[in-house]
Amino acid sequence: MYSTAGICVNTFVLLGTQCIHIIPATYAWHDARTQCGLVGGDLIILDDCEQYQKVSLYLAEQGYQDYWIGGSDRAVEGQWRWVDGSPMAMGLPYWGNAYYGELKPNEPGVENCLELSCVWMYRFSNTLCSNVRRVICEADPI
Repeated sequence: MYSTAGICVNTFVLLGTQCIHIIPATYAWHDARTQCGLVGGDLIILDDCEQYQKVSLYLAEQGYQDYWIGGSDRAVEGQWRWVDGSPMAMGLPYWGNAYYGELKPNEPGVENCLELSCVWMYRFSNTLCSNVRRVICEADPI
């Protein structure tokens, strides 16, 4: 279903427009970036709605887990950016709602790293950078 012939480097799978690689071990966010670098990528950026949907469906097929992706507001509180420095879209359809109905991101100053959480149906959720999650890396197609 997901072809890699001549498009992505070994261990990466072509999914839509991105070559992705899931690391099943769990790491804190900063260590997750390091692990992606070791396989030739970085944490995935999901700034296109159609691509975001493809990745979410793929993750659901893999089994329900929480995954680190490449966004944070660690540099400037409240300014969510991707690992490449580009600004992140806020609100729906990307971000989930907290249990009490507040749209994420919430917990300013505390939860500064971005996950795709199965609890939020793979919508964006901010959480503690020290939490451990599985990792989704991306690399440029070759």
